[in-house]
Amino acid sequence: MKQVALPLAITLLMQMMISAVNVTVPVLAPVLTAEAGIAPERIGYLTSISVLGTLWLLMINRQIMPRTGPLRLLQFGNLMAAIGLLMMLFGHWGWMLIGMMFMGMGYGPTPPCGSQILAKATPDRIRGLVFSIKQSGVPIGAALTGLASPWLADAFGWRVAILAVAGAMILAVLSVQPWRKRFDAERKPEVQIRPLSLISPKIFLEPASAVRGVPGLISLTYAGASFAIVQGSVFAFLVTYLVDDIKLSLAAAGFAFATLQVVGSFARVANGMVSDLIRSGRRTLILLSVLSAVMSLVLSAIQPDWSTTEIVAACGFSGLAIAAWNGVYLAEIARVAPPERVADVTAGSTFFTFVGYVIGPSAFGAIVQITGGYETSLRVIAGLVLVAGLVLWLGDRKSET
Repeated sequence: MKQVALPLAITLLMQMMISAVNVTVPVLAPVLTAEAGIAPERIGYLTSISVLGTLWLLMINRQIMPRTGPLRLLQFGNLMAAIGLLMMLFGHWGWMLIGMMFMGMGYGPTPPCGSQILAKATPDRIRGLVFSIKQSGVPIGAALTGLASPWLADAFGWRVAILAVAGAMILAVLSVQPWRKRFDAERKPEVQIRPLSLISPKIFLEPASAVRGVPGLISLTYAGASFAIVQGSVFAFLVTYLVDDIKLSLAAAGFAFATLQVVGSFARVANGMVSDLIRSGRRTLILLSVLSAVMSLVLSAIQPDWSTTEIVAACGFSGLAIAAWNGVYLAEIARVAPPERVADVTAGSTFFTFVGYVIGPSAFGAIVQITGGYETSLRVIAGLVLVAGLVLWLGDRKSET
């Protein structure tokens, strides 16, 4: 584990900060949408715009990372996300759309670059645990934002909250600079990046090319996209749902959101340990699909007459699965991918996962608008993730025969 400590610490920090930045907008959604003069449910479109930026970076990752190295690309992405968050300070819908695109592009390098750094240092016997610890940075960063941002917004104004998160991100990027040469030692400065190739229609073929021919990856990728639809929808709408429909205060809803994230951070590590113990990330994901479906139904059942404690508990238990599958998923990708193609295959598979993040919040928000409430949307995503578990189960049985 000693050889893994430094790369894990760096990738965990980068993951935590990029998560904190990207969750800031959903957490502050009620005040941001009010400032921009738009309906609260339109926050789902902001989330989808963000993921479109992520998709583009995933498609061009193969062209950029060989030249920059994984750590430099991580730094670049995090700085881009901080700039995007700062654009929210204008309080205008147009600037919010542009800022979310920047934030999404900033997230793009995180999965492939983080996996590339970790895969080289991680023994197979603890792969699930290490990748899950790294992915625990997502709920940790989100929890910190869920707790701090509403408090800062209430005490000093929402712009101060945004400045605080963006400033922390910039400090984190600077803090990992001393190790840049070590982790980017294999980069190839002679590789030329042609600007036109970054916007060529051919880049749309890159993800499918990366996934094709890797045994077990298609069903795993489908499941990842389904999990992402559930997670993206819940993350984007939970605070707004609790404030608008359940009538919680912004601070209480932020605390419920943070509780989900805190539970998710511990659950990610626990789920990684389980996958190593039973030596099957795929079967662990099957169990998580069932639990995600159950907890989505529980969230749909919340009523305004529930106590705050009951609501927070429901959100917390949801974090066991809805916010805790990612590390096992990425570790399983690294397991099935050829060692020299971990970053490439991870970028390809997570591209389709992030398609789920695009489709999920937009479709979820559309169903909310059509039905006038959140109950139907939550039931739909519960059914979707249950089907993903079935696909994984059938794939697992096929591999045994």
